Amino acid sequence: MVVNIINFLEAIGNEFEVMNRFVKGNNILDVGFADKPNTKLHGNITGLDIVTAPKPLNYSQVVVGDAQRMPSKVGTGFDTILAGNLVEHLDNPASFLKECALRLKAGGILIISTDNPYRFPCMFGNVFFKNGMCGDNGHRNFFLPRMLNRMADKAGFKLLDIKCGLGLPFPFLQEKLVYVFEKSEELKRT
Repeated sequence: MVVNIINFLEAIGNEFEVMNRFVKGNNILDVGFADKPNTKLHGNITGLDIVTAPKPLNYSQVVVGDAQRMPSKVGTGFDTILAGNLVEHLDNPASFLKECALRLKAGGILIISTDNPYRFPCMFGNVFFKNGMCGDNGHRNFFLPRMLNRMADKAGFKLLDIKCGLGLPFPFLQEKLVYVFEKSEELKRT
């Protein structure tokens, strides 16, 4: 039975497959890639991570640095920036979003996957444990969709879509949510 469940989940996709559907252009920045590089990406791919990691075969370069203060070596003019399972670990996700806005072309796409705050374990933990989350895996933040959207809006992004990371129809069963933002023509000043 466990094998059947795993096969079912693999058949309906994973968050990388969902994220990759929204990738636009050839110049891509993958932020926080070291633990799980996106091997399905194609093009001029730059990987940025706070830890040193080997360069995946499909990446053009790897840069070590902080996503909240990206080093100049990362570059600018990206068509798409991906951040899988990253924002929930950052001390200052608003700084990360502002950095992304500076690195993307106008009309560029920012794709973020993060934990679903409405999934059953989160809801259960928030109801029954005084400290809320049980087993938070080093997460510093959990984002309600409206909160992440508001933060991204202040950084100069417009929300295009929110997708479930596994394609299941019930929000409380979803482990991840995938947010797709577009950079506005003009950056907002806050």
